[in-house]
Amino acid sequence: LAHQYGDCKDKLTLLAAMLGSVGIPAYAALINAQRDTDGDIPSPMQFNHMITAVPQGKDYIWLDTTTEIAPFRLLAPSIRGKKALVVAPDGSAKLVETPRQPAVENSQTVEIEGKVSELGKLQAHVRVVARGDAELAYRSLFRRASANQWKQIGEALHVSYGLGGEVANVSSSDPSKTQEAFRIDYDVTANDYLDWSSRRSQPVLYLPVLWLRDVDED
Repeated sequence: LAHQYGDCKDKLTLLAAMLGSVGIPAYAALINAQRDTDGDIPSPMQFNHMITAVPQGKDYIWLDTTTEIAPFRLLAPSIRGKKALVVAPDGSAKLVETPRQPAVENSQTVEIEGKVSELGKLQAHVRVVARGDAELAYRSLFRRASANQWKQIGEALHVSYGLGGEVANVSSSDPSKTQEAFRIDYDVTANDYLDWSSRRSQPVLYLPVLWLRDVDED
């Protein structure tokens, strides 16, 4: 707390101490964010990350304090559906699979309000509202970036929709307010968005990016 810094092990230790002060046990859970754990090879070299497992009956509440801005119980896709070595305070341990499904339902909406001038110029305000995996990615980006880098994030997001135009006035909701969906706002100006001289001028539609988990081989 004094240094305002810590790695995954430090953050686990701090959370476990805080929960323990109110009588809630919390266990360390070793996991690998790149590949699954092989239960036949008992080696600490298999693990590269540590998360928290809070016992709840026969199951666990899984938490990853390293992200700092994840909604409650939401694990990143890289550590979902993987075996974690849960270690109790008495030293006993067992391999437990983390949840395969996100604890927060994935959703993403894009709202556009704008107008097209007589010359075909588009001026619009875009609002992106995300929950789940996309939300976690967006929160991390805005948490780490300085305000003068937000325009670059907005431009990258806009380009991912396959659209042109100039992006400005990029802002977001507070990344630390995880009880609410994450929101990104920006303005866009696009010259020649519509060609009024063409009888079949087709506007480009704004569609959200889809964040889909890879299908399991089995």
